[in-house]
Amino acid sequence: MVWWLLCWAALLVLTTTVRGGEVTYDGRSLIIEGQRKILFSGSIHYPRSTPQMWPSLIAKAKEGGLDVIQTYVFWNLHEPQTGQIENEYQNIEAAFHEKGPPYVRWAAKMAVELQTGVPWVMCKQSDAPDPVINTCNGMKCGETFAGPNSPNKPSIWTENWTSFYQVYGGKPYIRSAQDIAFHVTLFIAKNGSYVNYYMYHWGNKFRKNRVCICHSKLL
Repeated sequence: MVWWLLCWAALLVLTTTVRGGEVTYDGRSLIIEGQRKILFSGSIHYPRSTPQMWPSLIAKAKEGGLDVIQTYVFWNLHEPQTGQIENEYQNIEAAFHEKGPPYVRWAAKMAVELQTGVPWVMCKQSDAPDPVINTCNGMKCGETFAGPNSPNKPSIWTENWTSFYQVYGGKPYIRSAQDIAFHVTLFIAKNGSYVNYYMYHWGNKFRKNRVCICHSKLL
């Protein structure tokens, strides 16, 4: 049984390849084929590892207790022209003044009208319009996430940053396993139902890539 998570222009959609399968949600969790699910996911970017490594990485992720693997389809492979908006639009929404909120509503409407029959989410977009779910990215979403903007939406942590980008020559920042576990537990205790470890396996940037679209596969 396989599910995919698709992210485009700050949007994510949870889909199922199971014929007749249904993915819905309520204020407590995602509901897959009538069953509530608390899902643990890990980000593994396939271009940043060799194809020979993929079977081992997937096997280790499953052995480590993951339900889902999240990966990117790299932006430079599908962007029709440079300079388009990517992920976490709310970070720059204010710069577009009165044009910012209409863009969010347009993106949500465009996604929903695809009629995938499954939920969509917007990462770090507190004004995500119904039925799109607003989600949290960060290190301490159990503390920092204000929660869904509707009581009918579940709490989803789309990127639990296990570390942070290191500037060349800078000091690396690595979170302890205890710190990560504490904040995941806190998030779940506050009705969280989906946590994605970002990154689970980082790999290597064999060539420069810009990213936005992401898929996830349920193991």
